[in-house]
Amino acid sequence: RFRPAPEGRGPCGPWPRCVRWQWDAPFPAERALPHATGDALKGNELMGQHTRQRLDLDRAAGALAGFVLKVAAAGLAVMTLVISWQVFARYVLNASPPWSEAAALILMVSFVLLAAAVGVYEKFHLGFRWLVSKLPLRLKRPVFVFGQVLIMAFGAAMAFNGLALVDYTATHIIPTLNISRSVAYWPFVVCGVLMLLFAFVNCATLIAGRRDADPWS
Repeated sequence: RFRPAPEGRGPCGPWPRCVRWQWDAPFPAERALPHATGDALKGNELMGQHTRQRLDLDRAAGALAGFVLKVAAAGLAVMTLVISWQVFARYVLNASPPWSEAAALILMVSFVLLAAAVGVYEKFHLGFRWLVSKLPLRLKRPVFVFGQVLIMAFGAAMAFNGLALVDYTATHIIPTLNISRSVAYWPFVVCGVLMLLFAFVNCATLIAGRRDADPWS
C-alpha cells in the first residue's frame, strides 16, 4: 500500500509542503505481526470459523422465521376471507356454510402458534425486564440463557403432548369438514419444535458472540 514518507526524506522537502509517497510491499502475517505465533494464528482462524458458523446458524434461523411468519400471515388472510364469507352468507344469503366456523378456528390456532414461535427468535414477547435491566452484564447473560432453557423445555413439552393429542384424535372426524380432528393439534407440535429450535439458536449465538453484548437489548 502507499503511505507518506517520513518527514524530511527525499528531494521534496519536509511534509506538508509536499508529500512523497512510497510503496509498502505486503508482508506475510508472521512478519507483519511478529508477536503472533503459530498458535495465535490458529486461534484466530478457529475464532473466525466459529464466528462464521454462528452467522450461518443465525442466518438460517432468520430465514426459517421469515418463512414461518409468511405462512402465519397467509393463514390470517385466509381466516379473514372465511369469516367474511360466513357473515355474508348468514346475513345476506341466509345460508351460513356449516364448515366455516371449524375452518376458521383451525386457521386461527395455526397462525397464532406459528407467530408465537417466531416471537421466541425475534424476542418480541411481552416480559418484565425491570429486574434484569438492573443486573450487571456478567449476570444478564446467564439469566438470558436460563430463560431460553426454560423455553426449550416448554417447547419440548408442547411438542410431546401435541403428538399425544394427535395420536389420540387421529380417528376422530370433524363432521363439518370431514377430516381428522388431529389436524387441529399438529400446530402445537410444529410450534413446540420451532420454539425449541429458536431458543437453542438464541443460546448458541449468545455464547459464540461478543462477551460484551447485552442479550436483553
